[in-house]
Amino acid sequence: MVTDEALVERTVRGDTHAYDELVVRWQRVIYNLVYRMLGKEHEAEEVCQDAFTAAYLNLKNFRREAKFSSWLYRIAINLSTSHLRKRQRTAWESLDEMREKGTMADLEAVQWNVGPRPSIEDHAIEQDRARRVRSAMDQLHPECRIVLILKEYHGLTFKEIAEVLNVPISTVKTRMYAGLSEMKKRLARDGLHEA
Repeated sequence: MVTDEALVERTVRGDTHAYDELVVRWQRVIYNLVYRMLGKEHEAEEVCQDAFTAAYLNLKNFRREAKFSSWLYRIAINLSTSHLRKRQRTAWESLDEMREKGTMADLEAVQWNVGPRPSIEDHAIEQDRARRVRSAMDQLHPECRIVLILKEYHGLTFKEIAEVLNVPISTVKTRMYAGLSEMKKRLARDGLHEA
């Protein structure tokens, strides 16, 4: 199997098919990462595509000191974080508009995320638990959340995460344990003491 670094070299020399191979190789992994950060399919697809485009356009700037996968993870994380900030600004702007218009029912629906929800009877215990875990994870500080995602869902080592995030291993571990501690507290408050 051709290494990522060899495919990068071929791409830089003008072989666009080599980059296609990199996309095929990493598309699912990067999409899963972005989806776990954003939680919405269409946004994840868009940001994933942006990540591969940004990587391609900046491939000549890729320092061969790091692995291509670490560099690609970093691009996807940065774009996802930026997208989350935009989403948050848009949400606050929407709330301000609703306040100005005086549509309190709309405001309450946004604040409390009111909407049609399936009853508890429609879900298996594991699905409910997964929802609670996802909710607790979504409430974590982004720095802790991304470490948990990379470690638990993508199986990266602390060393690999440190490389992706460009921080010391001790920082990765601190964020991991802070995230786990916060999730444990949130899940306990939500009635999942065994989580």
